[in-house]
Amino acid sequence: MHRGRHLDLGDKYFHEEHYQEALQEYRLAEEESVVGFEMKEARYRVALCLEALGNFPDAIKEIGGYLIPDKPPNTDFLSENRLWKQALEAASQGHYDVAVKYYRDRLANARDREKKALFLDQRLRLMEERARSAGQLQPEGS
Repeated sequence: MHRGRHLDLGDKYFHEEHYQEALQEYRLAEEESVVGFEMKEARYRVALCLEALGNFPDAIKEIGGYLIPDKPPNTDFLSENRLWKQALEAASQGHYDVAVKYYRDRLANARDREKKALFLDQRLRLMEERARSAGQLQPEGS
């Protein structure tokens, strides 16, 4: 099996909202990674799954290691992921509306390929569902 297979299969599961299966594939990709970039991609996707499953503290831990800058650091990348970490911290405290705002802003500024690659629509929808359940967002159609 080629190295990116676990990431690809994990992406398929994530898109289909099978987050536990996606997490397993991303963990396998993480274990098999030998190159820094592959490891970072796997860790990033693990954090996506943990977020989707509502495990915000572990998602924050995953992206903590992911935020270690490359040499030279990509300042846009670091800034964006720091904002994501702040959104996850807010969500872990039950402030889903703050995370929704982050995703709406991120989605508005993302290029099409980023939207797809980062599952932005799906992640926004999940956070909006949490915010609605917590009474922090109006029900759809209101």
